[in-house]
Amino acid sequence: MALYGVAICLAVMIALLYLSQYAVLAHLSLQINNLQEKVEALERENCNLEQRSAYLASLDRVERIAREDLGMVPFQEIRYLPRLNTNVEMDTKVVKSEEERAVSKLVNWIRPKTALAEGSEQ
Repeated sequence: MALYGVAICLAVMIALLYLSQYAVLAHLSLQINNLQEKVEALERENCNLEQRSAYLASLDRVERIAREDLGMVPFQEIRYLPRLNTNVEMDTKVVKSEEERAVSKLVNWIRPKTALAEGSEQ
């Protein structure tokens, strides 16, 4: 009888061990499936982000924003004022005489103050 009791206990323990291993295997399988779904979702999101990044970095979009929002123009479209065809010697004479007048006014304006400052030091 004792031998039958031990055999039954041993059979029950083996059955419980098998069932616990099966439960662990089922739980791990469920976790693997969940993680695979998360990986697929992240791969889709990564693909969407790469597409968005490519769109945002596209030269056509950047050029459109530069033109419309920032008012920029391409280098080839820059317009300069035309050069005036004037006599350069005449312009330099006028500029020199204006510079001389400005310098003389500045010197006359500074000179009395300098003379006052030198006189007060003595």
